[in-house]
Amino acid sequence: MLQIEQTLCQQAVVPEIDAVVAGEETRAAGVTDLIQTCLQLIDAADVQTDPLLAFQFALGNLIVCDKIANTVLTEPLTEGQSDLCNAILAPAK
Repeated sequence: MLQIEQTLCQQAVVPEIDAVVAGEETRAAGVTDLIQTCLQLIDAADVQTDPLLAFQFALGNLIVCDKIANTVLTEPLTEGQSDLCNAILAPAK
């Protein structure tokens, strides 16, 4: 999951924050966009073959992506910054 969070932060979070701060997009639309991007990243990594297990993982993944997106787009937002992503992308010591 960490690799997915890192990719999400690197590719999608800051542009979404910037769009919301600039008034180009509502916070709700930004959350929806981040959830969709998060799910696409997870789906690309998922190799489940059992339909029931795949559904259970998908439901859990939706909840995780929703939590991440809502945490990232919590006020106050600062253009070009994300406290959560700064922590995720911080170099290991």
